[in-house]
Amino acid sequence: CRVGQAVGSLLRRLGIKYQGEESHGRMRINGLTLRRWFNPKFTSAPSTGAPVELLPLPSRLAKGIADQQRDIRSLSL
Repeated sequence: CRVGQAVGSLLRRLGIKYQGEESHGRMRINGLTLRRWFNPKFTSAPSTGAPVELLPLPSRLAKGIADQQRDIRSLSL
């Protein structure tokens, strides 16, 4: 039960959609969802050339999340 909840929480944090119930330990992850997560479409940075600190808050958050995802993917497991 706790393991299922932990895995579900991790998948949600990583932005990976899944189907099923955490409490029963049965979760399905669509292959297309994983492919999209591993090969995201990167949006270009604003053409203003402003430092990251001057970007609006949602853009900074999105950049931080994208950086975290890239770091996770680049780990050799």
